[in-house]
Amino acid sequence: MKILLDASHQRAGGGLQVSHGILSALADDAFAEHDWHVLAPEGSTLHAAAAQIAIPSDAYPTSTVGRQARGRSVVRDVVDTFDPDVAYTVFGPPVPVRAGVTTAAGMAYSNLLYPEVDFWAHLPRRTRWKHEVRDHFRQHAVRQASGLILETEALRRRAMERWGYEEEATTVIRPAVGPNLLDPEEDVRVRDQLDLLPASATFVLLASGYHPNKNVDQIPAIALEAPELHFVLTVEPGSPGGRELREVSHRLGVSDRVHLIGNVPQVSIGMLYQHADVLLLMSELESFSNNVSEAIATRTPLVLSDRDWARSAAGEAAVYVPPREPSKIAAGLRAALDPVDLDRRLDVGSTILAEHHGTHVGRLRHVVRFLETLRNR
Repeated sequence: MKILLDASHQRAGGGLQVSHGILSALADDAFAEHDWHVLAPEGSTLHAAAAQIAIPSDAYPTSTVGRQARGRSVVRDVVDTFDPDVAYTVFGPPVPVRAGVTTAAGMAYSNLLYPEVDFWAHLPRRTRWKHEVRDHFRQHAVRQASGLILETEALRRRAMERWGYEEEATTVIRPAVGPNLLDPEEDVRVRDQLDLLPASATFVLLASGYHPNKNVDQIPAIALEAPELHFVLTVEPGSPGGRELREVSHRLGVSDRVHLIGNVPQVSIGMLYQHADVLLLMSELESFSNNVSEAIATRTPLVLSDRDWARSAAGEAAVYVPPREPSKIAAGLRAALDPVDLDRRLDVGSTILAEHHGTHVGRLRHVVRFLETLRNR
């Protein structure tokens, strides 16, 4: 097959990580029978990664003006030149290829499949309205895909029940664990931040940005309920969310136990898990979360929001808490660290990792099989 790998939406975070994982897997001879072409954001590290394995790439504009002015013409030129059989969008709406080209899209917009969850509830009215309008058009665009790749069975069921996709037009492929997790690249800035932390403390890790969905604003109140714990967050101290966290932490008298260390490169994220005693993720919704697989792979105890997405992702490997009740979250953190049931939960996690995650090569084999199924329908 001729496969257009569309990573045009992947500029940072888990999507960029998955895209790099795909390119690293393409170095394996198992995929040599297929022709590949990459569409990636302008200036992305994905272009260099593709060049290293002799796969051509084209640059997709990243600015709003650039996308509106040149986006469609860039895609049209790539499609006309490469003539793909299948276009695989890592995450996001499928690229507007011509009729007859099979499209598969990774579906990461969990809120679109959970309309009963007021995903933007904590935002100001005008900002919330903008997000809701964008979601309306985003849902229409995603549903143009011939098939969907989802990250949990819960999302797959909803795609079939709510959007009418047939079972063979959907599949579940969870993120693979990157090789840098257990052998991270040393980052001097991150090391300096970690060296400032008290050596004998018990650390709760939140490896995510500040987003209303993630309920990070609850951390100061949780710290007040759990005076024995320190909280390490990958939130930029100077960002609006970071300033709010610092202000509230200071007001509650817990600023000495809430540590904002800023963004950490994905290749160095393992440095955080080496220091973490427990991982906390309080999201209302996620399509999945790399944090879950990272914690499981590093045998870090997990505390997750008591929500459908989380239970579908982690099963009995985690302790579950209501995401906006600080006293219960503090109790959940203590339960996760309690040695009585710890080994059982960690072993359950290891089983989940072996059965559902695997390597980047294994994940891409699954993707290619799905693309072949879609094309032959």
